[in-house]
Amino acid sequence: MITLSFACMYCLILNLSKENRWQTYFYISYTSAMFILGTLYTTFNARTVQLAYVNHRDFSAGPTVYDAMIYHEPITILGTSTYVIANWFADALILWRFTMLYRGLRYWVAIAVFPCIMYVGVIVTGILVMIKSTLPNQSLYSKSAVTWAIPYFSLSLSLNIITTSLMAIRLYQHKRRFEKVLVGPGHTSLYTTVAVMLVESCALFALWSTVTLVLYIIGNPVQFVFLCSLSQVQIIAPLLIIFRVAQGKAWTRSTEPTIISNFQVTHPPMAERDPGRTSPSRTLWSPLMIRHPSTSSQCSPASDERV
Repeated sequence: MITLSFACMYCLILNLSKENRWQTYFYISYTSAMFILGTLYTTFNARTVQLAYVNHRDFSAGPTVYDAMIYHEPITILGTSTYVIANWFADALILWRFTMLYRGLRYWVAIAVFPCIMYVGVIVTGILVMIKSTLPNQSLYSKSAVTWAIPYFSLSLSLNIITTSLMAIRLYQHKRRFEKVLVGPGHTSLYTTVAVMLVESCALFALWSTVTLVLYIIGNPVQFVFLCSLSQVQIIAPLLIIFRVAQGKAWTRSTEPTIISNFQVTHPPMAERDPGRTSPSRTLWSPLMIRHPSTSSQCSPASDERV
């Protein structure tokens, strides 16, 4: 997380200009917030582990029981809060990318309603998990907290899988559309690259979250390893997207209009040159203006708002 955060900061600051300064400021602020939340969670969690397994290692019921007993302590409350807030930030970025990609459709609002409702559910269940797990004599593993923790993890996981799948479908449709216009599929590698980026960014968090949820439900002790690292994974996933945004490889709001405008008609339609002809016109397109992702620099300027 530390390396990726500084890499994002470096590329964003390097490409800062008057045209994209507000967009860059937003990504810098988001990256900084995620880095701070991840660092705070690691600090609070390390302090909790120290109290349970070092300072009170001789506790009669064992360090694990002691760890569960101090969930109402400020150090544990702060750790739980930073974890949940970081999860809200990560899901918010994915939902924002989803709405950006579908905004050009006529009925994009109707499509975005269900993911937005799921995100509200993530926020509500997250708040309930924080409240239930930090009450006196309660913990994340108590019955009242488990009742809300399972829906919380499930909603967050489902939101990531559904939105990413819909975004991949949308990009695939663009890829197929331009394959019919351009000569060969090589010119549409932009859409393939972005689709792979979206799937990979979700797969990292989805896989880790699925394993964590299963271990949490069955009560396997290995869940403690995955729960501690899940906070870092959910921060790394959106930072990977921002890093690609800083490199100029992500989808932007003007990607499709820009590509379409770059296809210049080099010969007028046959019907215009010879009104007597009724055969379909032959239009020649020039894809020379399209910038292939592989030709971009490591930290190429990122213009316009990106997903």
